[in-house]
Order: sequence, then structure tokens, then C-alpha cells
Amino acid sequence: MTSAPALAVLSLAIAWLGAFAGAVRAAEPVPGPIDARKVERLHLDDIRPVPDQSSFMELEVRALTRAGSPIRGLRSTDVQVWQDGQQIDADGISLREFSAQRESLAAVIALDASATMQGEPFKRAKEAAKALVQKLGRFDRVAVIAFAEDVRVVAEFKLPRQATQNALDALEIDLERSQRTLLYDAAQRSLELIRSEPALPRKTFVLLFTDGRDGGSTNTLARVTAYANSKFESVSIPVFTVAYARFGESGDGLRSLAAATGGDFAKPSLAQLPTAFDDVLTQMQGSYAVRYRTRLDGAPHTVRVSVENERAEREATYPYEAPSLWPYAAAVAVLCLLIAAAVALWRRRRVGQLRVLSGPQAGHVYPLHGGKITLGAVNDNDVVLPTRQVSRQHAVVLVRGRHVQIQDLQSLNGTRVNGTRIDTSALEPGDKIALADVELVFER
Repeated sequence: MTSAPALAVLSLAIAWLGAFAGAVRAAEPVPGPIDARKVERLHLDDIRPVPDQSSFMELEVRALTRAGSPIRGLRSTDVQVWQDGQQIDADGISLREFSAQRESLAAVIALDASATMQGEPFKRAKEAAKALVQKLGRFDRVAVIAFAEDVRVVAEFKLPRQATQNALDALEIDLERSQRTLLYDAAQRSLELIRSEPALPRKTFVLLFTDGRDGGSTNTLARVTAYANSKFESVSIPVFTVAYARFGESGDGLRSLAAATGGDFAKPSLAQLPTAFDDVLTQMQGSYAVRYRTRLDGAPHTVRVSVENERAEREATYPYEAPSLWPYAAAVAVLCLLIAAAVALWRRRRVGQLRVLSGPQAGHVYPLHGGKITLGAVNDNDVVLPTRQVSRQHAVVLVRGRHVQIQDLQSLNGTRVNGTRIDTSALEPGDKIALADVELVFER
């Protein structure tokens, strides 16, 4: 039959395991309907520690169709994660949709304000930008940049939403400074605006709209893409490019910029412009957070994630988390218990005995262990010698290791060892002890 303590330990173990499993899967909501479309593109945008939950990292992943539509309803079993070539146990992975958690994001909208955008194109671009701003969540952040021969911030992240809308309404093309298009400078400035604001949400993107190719930027396509995908940052910033091909421009530079940063390239008509802008927001809001358990060691790691046949990989340096002190504290506690048990056993080790030779207790034998053994006439003594001549607390025997001594407690009739009255005396085997009229002998 199982004992009550064993059942209690088993119950605690089950509860602990349940709590651990809950910590791993707590973030995973009840999944929605399964999306039958095939995952044809996969982007790994961010690798970050999980706030208020030690030993967990989280990946920001976009699973898309070829056209860029987000795949809905993925389960944790659809995702595999590798760290430095070692696959993470599937039981330690959880998944949640970004939209289901109502998390916030930040965006920079960069609008081409060059002369070729005059009239209906620029009007439609501003309307599409305003519509996108209107669809952002309460805690989302947005900034607006206009670019032509120079790059200027029209609305900063700190502006209230209505002030940003008003800034877009007031935005006009400056014909005196609009003969060139500093496209790559605008993209770089958009990225710098995001990287310079540490308080922004981690999920960020740039939406860049233009009708032409770059016209004299100091930055290059290679520099912009390297900055967007910086290895010194655990989060990348996708740049989505939207081209209005008014003069038949192919948009190759814009296509390359989007592809290299994990964004998308679109070439809509003016009438389709709001939809193109909205598709960008829909894609970013359709991402997933993949959580897995690992050791936070402060070292760089290569993380790879796969869904179906698609894979994405990036490097990140994990934060350092000091090892928990609980295992060490538990070890120290166990060691202290073992020491205490050893001391107790040592003290309880029999080092000799007192045999009563006379008086009412004659023939009784009292084992001697470590510590103190009191002798006297009353019942609260270890050795009770109930005679009128023996004091209530008459003497005490002290045992330290193999050394035994007896001490008189200022008794009325005194204590003698081998006939000599003593205050304190060491005892050897065979020594006879007299407590008033009661005689005992010390034996090993």
C-alpha cells in the first residue's frame, strides 16, 4: 500500500509538471480554422526573450502564400525550430497569432514627393496613407516621411493620430526641390527613424511609395538592405515597396529592396493603391510568435525555423540570465540535513553505560550517547534515582565523542568517583560512582 507521504510527493510532482507544461503552452490560444493554402514563403523577423518568463525565447514569423497573403490557423505542431543545428523538442514549442494577442506595431510611411507625382497620383497616395493610419490600432505608432531632392520627416512617432492625419492633409509637393528622387536615402532615413526609437514596439516595417528610380542618393541599395537586416540587431525591418509606374519604369530597384529586406513589391494602379497599402498591414498583423525553451547564456546563436517545406534563419545574441539559485539552495539544504542527521547519529552512538549497583533501581542499565545525561531523584532526569539522600538534580554526565565525564550539580550529599568526592571528573571503564547512598559503575 502506498504511504501518505509518498502520495503527497507524487501529487506535488504532478502539480509541478502541470505548471511547467502550462508555462510552455500558456501563450498558445485555441487555434482557429485550418488554412488549406500552402506555405510558400517564410520570414523570420525577430528573435527576442520572453518578458517575465525566464529561459524562453520567442520568434516573430510570417508564413505567407506566394502572393504574400498570411496563412492562418497554424498549430505549434506545424512549426520546427533549430538552435545551432539542434532541433528543439516539439513539446517545448508554443505558437500564437499576432492578431489574436492584439499586440502593437510601428510603421514608417515614406511618400515620393517629386514633381512627377503631381496631381492625382500624390492625392491618391496621401489618401491611401491616411486610410492606413486610420486602420492602425490604438497603441500602434506611425511616422511619415516625404522625399524628393531631400528627405524630411512630416510626422514623428510621438504625434497623436489626428495630428499625423492633419500633416498628411497639409503635405504638398515643393516644385523647386522636387526634380530628383532620393529613394535609397528615404529608405535609410525611415529605417534610422525606427532604430533610433527604443520605446517603439518590436514589430516594425517601412512602406515606401514612389513612381521612379533612385536619383542620386548617398546611400546604396546594398547599404540600406544591410542596415535593415543588421546582424547587430535581433530584429529585422522589412521594407515594402509600392511603385506607381507612370512612365513604364520596371521597378527593379524597388523589387530588389523589398526582396532583400523581407518585404513585398507591388505595382498597383492608382485605384488599387489603398488595397496595396492595406495588404502590407494585413501581412504584418498576420504573423506568429513562436516560443521555445532554451538557456539564456549571453552567447550568439543561429536559429532556424521551418513550416512545411519553407525555412528561415537568422543569428541573434541571447541575453544572459544568471542560473537559478534554487538548485544550489536545495543542494545546500540537503547537505545541511545530511550533516544534521550525521551529527544526530553520532550523538546517539552508544559510548558506554551506567549500571546501577544499589538502591531502588539496582540492576538497571542506562546507555550513554552523545550530549548530556542528567541524574537525580525526580522524574524529569534521564536517570532517576528515587532516594531521600539523592538531590533532585544531583549530577550530569557529559559525553563528547569517546570522552565521558561526570559533574556534580552542587548536590547536598555530594558525588564520589572511586571514593573521592569530586566537582568534575573524567570516567574510565570500571569507575564506581556514588551519588549519596546510590552506587553505580561506568562500563563500555
